[in-house]
Amino acid sequence: MLQNAIMQEKMLFDINEITQNPALEKLAGGKACGLAQSLDFAEELQKFGIDVSVPKTFVLSNECYQEYLKENRVPNRTLVAAVKAMHAAGGTVAVRSSADIEDGSDKSYSGEFESVLNVSTVEEMRQALQTVYQSAENVVLENGKMPKMSVVIQQMISNPDYAGVAYSQDFDGDPFVVVNRTKGKTAEKLVQAEEEGEIIKISKYVRKDAFGDKGIGVLTPEAYANFNPRYHFVSLRIDYKGEQIQAWAYKKAVDERFGKEVLPLVAAINHLEAKQGHPIDMEFATKGGKIYILQQRPYLMKQNFVVKTLPNGDIVGYNADSPIITSEMIDFNSPVFEQKYNKEANMFDLSGYIYCSVPCAPSRNKWFLNAKHFAYYGGLKADLIVDNYGYMRTALYGHHGNMFRENGQPFWISAKGNALQGIKSGEKVKIDLSQGTFEKLPSNNMQFFSHKNSLTYA
Repeated sequence: MLQNAIMQEKMLFDINEITQNPALEKLAGGKACGLAQSLDFAEELQKFGIDVSVPKTFVLSNECYQEYLKENRVPNRTLVAAVKAMHAAGGTVAVRSSADIEDGSDKSYSGEFESVLNVSTVEEMRQALQTVYQSAENVVLENGKMPKMSVVIQQMISNPDYAGVAYSQDFDGDPFVVVNRTKGKTAEKLVQAEEEGEIIKISKYVRKDAFGDKGIGVLTPEAYANFNPRYHFVSLRIDYKGEQIQAWAYKKAVDERFGKEVLPLVAAINHLEAKQGHPIDMEFATKGGKIYILQQRPYLMKQNFVVKTLPNGDIVGYNADSPIITSEMIDFNSPVFEQKYNKEANMFDLSGYIYCSVPCAPSRNKWFLNAKHFAYYGGLKADLIVDNYGYMRTALYGHHGNMFRENGQPFWISAKGNALQGIKSGEKVKIDLSQGTFEKLPSNNMQFFSHKNSLTYA
């Protein structure tokens, strides 16, 4: 623990202090408080032989942010405090946002604020703080004010074996722990959907399978500690819904296929979910058999929002009280698309339209290069977002999938590239997402054509 004047003023404090002094929560922000909670969980998991820890982490209080706003730059004493924390945390750190509204029980603001990795010099720290503080402007609250921004300064887990995100339930709420990971590097691009990771789905349950004993229970830390490789099984589901679930597998088979850290990770996130009473979204890294919790927060689903996988593998999301959508189809070639750009909100507000993606090469398409507008970047709002070619599938388990669930944005993600087949930009369509059917409307929008198409193509 840093013992100096800066610490005494509570500009800067260790996350361990948050658990000892709850008054610090108001200065620490949501991300820091989630990490502080994880300290106790990690200690409990260690008792069952699951090697979990939280990297050395310090917090710059949101009072430092108020000084930043007054001076319109990173104040010297804030920079001095941050550099002290950097050295105390090992010399190379991640500088992460921890806004007061972040990672809350009703909204997470997943991916809205910035993080800067591999910070190791004074100038890099200055720039990192500037980046994080400026990202507070990404969200304007209903009262017209910006969030209060605290900053997490966290020991960098360099060259991890794996890094990624783990969820204590599937995207549609099914009882599978989902791990989306990348090998040998940080998960920054993974969670932003800038690269594709390996997605593993493992049942939350362990099965005792013998002639006279077929009980099923959650894979808790205690169950993991008593896992009998010749007696217990878990169920696997690889990639996306719609795929056949594999047979129950021995622990040894899971260890050999995915690594020995995966089942402990499942047990750990099940434990966090049980302790906190809600589904969990956890960012992690593994190295040398140890699991590091980099962040953990509620995994939220807007009330009455339904996520469903259709028989053909398409995934749809809709509000339970309004599954039928009648609107006009447009794509980014439509003049309406650019006209509806809201500069203040940095969003394409296409309310009154169905937005449908079209095939394009990301590196060659100007709208893809400005990917902020795309559905899975949270910068697009419409009556319905149709991902006709599966781009969103790589983003379900990251910041952008979180936003779909939290915001209740109706969507339709194609599995085979044939969503709304035969409907062109400018045409009107009536869609029943709950049934997986659609009808094209004539131009006067008064009578249906006689034919009906189904989303569940042969």
